[in-house]
Amino acid sequence: MTKKHTILLTTLIISLILLSAINTPQTPTALITQQINPEITIKHTPNNTDNVFILTIDDLSLSVAAQIRLTGKIIEYVKNKSIPTTFFAIPAYMQPYNFSNVIEIAQHGYNHINPKDNSHREFTNLTDKEIEARLTKGKHLLEKQGYTVYGHRAPCFSLKEKHIPLLKTLYLYDSSFHVPPNQTDYLIPYIWLDLTGNICNITTSNKTLKDSKQKLFTVIDNWTASEKPIVILSHFFDYETILQNNQTKECLNSFFDEINKRYYWKTTMKDYAIWKSHLNTINYTLNETETTLEITFNTCLSALTFETHSKKQIKTNCQIKIKHKNSQKTTFILK
Repeated sequence: MTKKHTILLTTLIISLILLSAINTPQTPTALITQQINPEITIKHTPNNTDNVFILTIDDLSLSVAAQIRLTGKIIEYVKNKSIPTTFFAIPAYMQPYNFSNVIEIAQHGYNHINPKDNSHREFTNLTDKEIEARLTKGKHLLEKQGYTVYGHRAPCFSLKEKHIPLLKTLYLYDSSFHVPPNQTDYLIPYIWLDLTGNICNITTSNKTLKDSKQKLFTVIDNWTASEKPIVILSHFFDYETILQNNQTKECLNSFFDEINKRYYWKTTMKDYAIWKSHLNTINYTLNETETTLEITFNTCLSALTFETHSKKQIKTNCQIKIKHKNSQKTTFILK
């Protein structure tokens, strides 16, 4: 063997030895490492519910005895159906009233009348200063009557995107826009089909009632898929005739009976907005060992739901319980 061949062979042997050393398995070390890609998904509703359901009733007025009687009838009806309700009240026509804690009173403009053209579109063609004055006056009037005002909806939805900064200075949420312009954490959209004006209306036939309800549930199912809350629109004065007519009352009954069969979080606009505001402040860190996934939340929000595909033992700084478990994922709820 030549000297050149000897050098080549020696080099090859040394290389093989080094390669073998590199590939030799090492004893595992259980170091805690920070996760870069989160392994959990936080749901937008509490207690693993499928979606949020909110009944809203526009134009609440308590200026005359007939309106007070109608208010009592509506409250009795929604109580029997176990439906929390948000009334959007017209401040100029309100007075103190002892509502239960499952009823929210929110603001609906000032008097629902446009001072320039006498239409119901209260804020159309008003200056920003005029709009601010009416909003502020209405809010103060409701507060003077003993109501705590968290939210607002414009009469006939007569506000524009440019007014959102003003609304944010006055309310926790606003629901004046059907499709919010990139403000989903503050603006709560509503489903445009009017439950009392278009669906369960006395002027429609039985077939139309059935078709309209089916259409509304189709919209609801689509909204559920997009994770938008189900905010149902209805109007105070429509209930006067609907609750007195067997056909239209049965339409309402069947609608709410179907809602109650579904696994929704039934709540008010206020409570949903408060929940979302807390949820939006949640952050967490993930650390893991070979056997454990440790989750540290910045705050323990009761009923917060999260899912994980991890098969490791889950530990958190909050108390948790398992809601659901299958081969793909486990759902946990903070106690």
